[in-house]
Amino acid sequence: MEQKRTPQPTNSESSGKSETVTVHIDCRTESQALRADRKKNFYLPALMMRDLRTVMIFGNSTSVLPLAVLFSFLGIGCGDFFVSGSSLNTLNVAPTSIFLTIGDSKQFIASGTTVDGDSKDVTTTAKWSSSSAAIASVGAGLVKATASGKATITASQDGVSNTAGIIVNTSTLSSIEVSGSTNTINGGQTLQLTATAIFQDGRTEEITNQASWTSDSSTVATVSSTGLVKGVAGGTAKITASGRTTSTTVSSLQYTITVE
Repeated sequence: MEQKRTPQPTNSESSGKSETVTVHIDCRTESQALRADRKKNFYLPALMMRDLRTVMIFGNSTSVLPLAVLFSFLGIGCGDFFVSGSSLNTLNVAPTSIFLTIGDSKQFIASGTTVDGDSKDVTTTAKWSSSSAAIASVGAGLVKATASGKATITASQDGVSNTAGIIVNTSTLSSIEVSGSTNTINGGQTLQLTATAIFQDGRTEEITNQASWTSDSSTVATVSSTGLVKGVAGGTAKITASGRTTSTTVSSLQYTITVE
């Protein structure tokens, strides 16, 4: 952001003339230096410090001011940059995904770590939203499933956010099948697996991106949150996809990967 001011001449200025100074407030930098180039562009770093003071230069005159005073003088600011130690630095939503039947309700929890490093539950204070209120509505973390489909639930507070995935069906999740094009890969090679949900009414749905993936031997093969397997070293690893419902966790049969 930029603001231009024409400072008044000081007694120490030999010319007796004022000069236009372009002031840049950089809310992202962590440098404490006040830097100026030959074009009279002054860079005033904004640091997350409770007692931050900065140097202001007009001509040959300098003065030290609290940064908040400087911002007030310039008529600008960094929005929500100045945060307290209790503000969130990270935010998590649990569960990260769930399978619901129409009419189900599920309480989600939003928690995080503050700037000071403390854990904090923000379920009741976070802002909650649904990508499709027609499928699943949400208020204070309580999700209500109203129609079949997929929706993303988002919680946000203090400028940080996170999401959870929801799949709503007319029937309960019964089992999950995992499939892939091969069971053997080389070290460094990748293999995309697919997860398919089977519901009690016989309906099926591809849930590769919504399932939770695990490998029983990450030193042999790893698996990403989207089912992408990568060979690490020779051996055998068993990959599992699972899905959570309101009452239980449904897991697939293990998909065996041999890394050569």
